Amino acid sequence: MSRDLLLGLDGGGSKTILACVDRQGSIVALRHGTALDPMADPDWPTRFADLLASLQDLLPDVRRAVLGLPFHGEVEAISRQQNAVVASLLGMPCEVLNDVHVAFEGALAGKPGVLALAGTGSMGWAGDGRDRHIRVGGWGDLLGDEGSAHWVGREALSQMTQALDGRSADKVFADALLASLRIGEAEVIGWSYLNSSRRSDVAALAEVVDDLAETGNATALTILARAADYLIDHVRAAARRIGTPQPLVWSHAGGLFRSATVLRLMTEALGAPVAPDLPPIGGAILRAARQSGWTTDDPAWRARLAASFAATIRPGGFRHSGSVA
Repeated sequence: MSRDLLLGLDGGGSKTILACVDRQGSIVALRHGTALDPMADPDWPTRFADLLASLQDLLPDVRRAVLGLPFHGEVEAISRQQNAVVASLLGMPCEVLNDVHVAFEGALAGKPGVLALAGTGSMGWAGDGRDRHIRVGGWGDLLGDEGSAHWVGREALSQMTQALDGRSADKVFADALLASLRIGEAEVIGWSYLNSSRRSDVAALAEVVDDLAETGNATALTILARAADYLIDHVRAAARRIGTPQPLVWSHAGGLFRSATVLRLMTEALGAPVAPDLPPIGGAILRAARQSGWTTDDPAWRARLAASFAATIRPGGFRHSGSVA
C-alpha cells in the first residue's frame, strides 16, 4: 500500500544520517553513514548512492526530500555537483541546503534566533523566521573555525608541544594528550604529517581537553574559555547582522556543546539557550513537512517526531553535559 513519506538527510562533518518519516511523525527507516564531505572524499556520490540504495523499497513513497550537505552554498563548483548528484538519484522534489541550515531548522523549529554550531567546524547561523538567513564564521580550519572542536584540538596540540619543549610547565596536560593519541614524544611529527584522518583526529582531542577541564586543569580550562569567547562572538555578530529581537534567542548544535564548561560560559554571557527542538536530521524533515503542507505547527506532531528521533539516535561525544546537540 502506498503511503506519504518524507526523506531527510544530515550530512555533517563527521557522519551522515538519513531518515524516512511518515505523516504521523514516526521514523519508518533510519540509516547511518560516513560523512559526505566533498573536500575529504571525492567519491562521496558513491557513498550517497549506497545509502539511498538501502532505502530502495521506500523511495517510491517519498514525496519530498530536504538534504543538508557540507559546503553547500559555500563553494560554487561543489554546490553545482551536489545539486546534480541529488537530482540524478532522487526523482521527487528535493531541496539541498547547507548542513548547518538544517541544524538551525531543527534546533529553533524555524523560529527567529541564532544557532551556534560547534562541531568539527564552527559557525553562527541566524534566521528571521521568514526564511531570511545569514551566517557568521564557517571559514574552514585554515581561515577560521574558531571555537570548534578542531580549533580546541589544534590549540591543545600546541600546548602539548610547548610542554614537551619545556616552554610551559603543564606536563600533565601533555602526557594526557600523548596517551589519548597512543604515541610517544618521538612520534608526534610523524603523526601530524602522515595521518590521513588528521582533521577528525585533531577534533576528537576536544573531548580529552574537556575531561582535563573537569579535573580543574588550568591549560584545558583556558582553551575552553577561549573557545567559548569565540562562539559568543559568532552568536552576537549573527544576531546583530540579522536584527533578531531581544532578548536574544539562541540554541546550539555540535559535539562541543556537550562540554559543560563551554555551555556554562556561553550561558553566562548570552543567557540560557533554547533547548534544541529537534536534532539536525529532524530539521531536514521539518522543513520538508512544511513544504509539503503537513501540520507541522501542531506541538503534538513535533513532539512525536522528536520522541521518534530520541528513541533511535544515540547521542555521542562528551559525557559531562546533559545537552543533546
